[in-house]
Amino acid sequence: MAEGIGRALVPVVFWGAVGSHGLIVTVVTLVASPYRARWFFWSSAAFAVLYILLFPPVGTAVGAALLVLLAVRQREFFAPRAGGTTMTA
Repeated sequence: MAEGIGRALVPVVFWGAVGSHGLIVTVVTLVASPYRARWFFWSSAAFAVLYILLFPPVGTAVGAALLVLLAVRQREFFAPRAGGTTMTA
């Protein structure tokens, strides 16, 4: 039985590691880049919610921190751009 559990955890650990790299890229883009498309805001928020739900307790802390960071910078995503248009893509 322990062997079966070990085999079942391999994909979870693998995809958790892949997701962690995605989270790092998301935070770096959010903090260091001027890129502020609306789809990036909403996909990052969905990503944070998934982290909260799927990876407690570490995912809860990381997802909540990402949601706070998004909330603090929300105006940057929805502010009108030069020329009166908003960046959507």
